[in-house]
Amino acid sequence: MTRSLHFGPRADFCLEKAGRHIIGLIELNNTRALNALTLGMFQAIEEQLLAWQAQSDVACVIFHADSEKAFCAGGDVKNLVSELRTTGGLECATEFFAVEYFVDYLIHRYSKPVLCWADGITMGGGIGLMNGASSRVVTERTIMAMPEMSIGLYPDVGGTYFLNRMPEGLGLFLGLTSARFNGTDAVAIGMADFEIRSDKKATVLAGLKDLPWTTDGLKNRRLRLQVHLQLQIQLQLQLQGQGRHKTACRVHRCRSVLRTAPRMAHLAGGARPGRPAPSIEPTYKFAANFLYLMATSVCWSDCTCAL
Repeated sequence: MTRSLHFGPRADFCLEKAGRHIIGLIELNNTRALNALTLGMFQAIEEQLLAWQAQSDVACVIFHADSEKAFCAGGDVKNLVSELRTTGGLECATEFFAVEYFVDYLIHRYSKPVLCWADGITMGGGIGLMNGASSRVVTERTIMAMPEMSIGLYPDVGGTYFLNRMPEGLGLFLGLTSARFNGTDAVAIGMADFEIRSDKKATVLAGLKDLPWTTDGLKNRRLRLQVHLQLQIQLQLQLQGQGRHKTACRVHRCRSVLRTAPRMAHLAGGARPGRPAPSIEPTYKFAANFLYLMATSVCWSDCTCAL
C-alpha cells in the first residue's frame, strides 16, 4: 500500500510499506528540463530528508525519476540565471548553492540507507545527489558527465572530493573534458555500484521491501550489503543468457575511458587520490559569484544549460 505524503509540482514524495517499516521515495519531477533541480526542489528534498531521518519507522530512502530519458540533468541553471536577472544581487545564487551542497552533504552523512536509481541522463547536480547514496544503480540508458567545465565553472557538488578518488587520473580527465560515459563505464570507475536493466526497476524495489529492516538507523545502514545482494541477484539474472561475445563487447566498451584518461592525467600532472575533501563554504561562494557574472554577461544571454 502506498501512502501519499506530498505531491508537489517539481518533486514528489511518498511512503511505501515494507513489512512493519516504511521506505521513503523521492521522485524528481521536472521532465521538461530533464529533471533539472530548482531551488524549490532542493528545499523540499532537504526538508523531507530531515523529516524522514527523525522517523524511526522510515528504514530506507530511494531517489528516482519517472522518466525514460533522464534521472537528473543537474541544477536548473537557466531558471537560476533568469532569477538572478530579475532580482539582482547574489542572494538567490548563494541560497541555491548553499541548499544544493547541504543536500548533497546530507545524503553522504545520512543515518539511513539511500538508494539512487540513476536511469538516463545523470549529470552535474544529478551526480551530486547520486554520489552520496549508499547504493548507486545505473542502467543501459544511463549517460553521465560532469559538464561544468564546458561553461567555465568547475566540477562542484563534491566533485573535487570524489573525482580525486578515481583510479589512474580518471577524475582529472572527466573534470577537465566534461566527457560523457555510460553506465558500464560508471561501474568500472567506481561511480556506480551496479548496472541493471531499466525494466528491472520494479523488481528491485519490490525486493527491498523484503529486507529485515529495523527501527535502528545504524543497523539499517549495515543492511547495505544485503541491499547490494538483492541488486546482485537481479544483475546475475540479467546476465543469464548473454553470450560471451556480448559480454566481451561490454568490457571492451568500458575500457574506452580507462585508456584515454591516463594520457590526460599525465599531461596535467596527475590526480592526488589521497587528498581530503575541501570545505563546501568557499565552493558555494565561488559558484554563486560565477552564476552572477553569467547572469550579467551578454554572452550568456541565451544560456539553456543545466549543471
